[in-house]
Amino acid sequence: MVTLFLIGNRVTVLMKQYFLIVLFFASSSTFAVGEKYRVKNNNRKGDAYLYWGYNRSAYSSSDIQFTSNDYNFSLGNVAATDNQAPFDWGVYFNLGLLSIPQYNARVGYFFSDHCEISLGADHMKYVVTQGQTVPINGEIGSAYPRYEGMYINDERLIDADFLGYEHTDGLNFINIAFKRYDDILEYKKFRLGISEGLEVGGLVPKTNVTLMGGERYDEFKWSGYGFSGVGAVTIRIYDNFFIQSEVKTGFMDLGAVRTSVNEVDRARQNFFFVQGNILLGFTVSLNKKVKEIAEEVVK
Repeated sequence: MVTLFLIGNRVTVLMKQYFLIVLFFASSSTFAVGEKYRVKNNNRKGDAYLYWGYNRSAYSSSDIQFTSNDYNFSLGNVAATDNQAPFDWGVYFNLGLLSIPQYNARVGYFFSDHCEISLGADHMKYVVTQGQTVPINGEIGSAYPRYEGMYINDERLIDADFLGYEHTDGLNFINIAFKRYDDILEYKKFRLGISEGLEVGGLVPKTNVTLMGGERYDEFKWSGYGFSGVGAVTIRIYDNFFIQSEVKTGFMDLGAVRTSVNEVDRARQNFFFVQGNILLGFTVSLNKKVKEIAEEVVK
């Protein structure tokens, strides 16, 4: 059974601070500010944007069911962590290596002053923790004599000999988002805004699996779906640049994970997740660009 979880020390102190910032502003959009700093309008219609950034993630425990011609068993309450690359200027700011850390990329468009639609990719990583003992139920056949038998609420140690299971290149969530955005404060060329919305999409993990001494499998495959709610705090600079902090929480169902070169070898699992992101982006007003082009044509 999927259970909710505490983020605990899986999320860095820095991410926790950003979570608090998001929650504070999301719950305080009506807080008292001087008229001097209150936003007079939200002229976002026609704005297009893109962003890139990095994430930390945490996952609930989950049951994982493994099926094949030679086995059908489940492991219960399996714990897993993310696997963010240690910070290194040569990796995080190297255009050739940007996809190595856990990253987020998105392009979007404001079809009204407050509403936007966007397409994004969340490159997360999911690693089953080695050394944990979990309940096992089901049957393993004679093709695996070391593990052959019927299991009813028995205990199984997850070690390298029995199971290696990772979505590390990665747990890719390709999604469409619908969000509302509001600027709430402005000072000279700076604006502070909040946004909230929903995301829905498909999961295309590159799953790295070794099971009961079998051959390692590591390929991309469309394996399920996910959805999430997202909230963000954005600092806009000169209308064209922005820094954004996001927190999102949601659910993922991986119903068709390939575990070997044999197509009948599958795994299934679902879990909840929390993700915190730090993002840098660029905005351009398509309405202004179209107007400028039209003026040039008239000239």
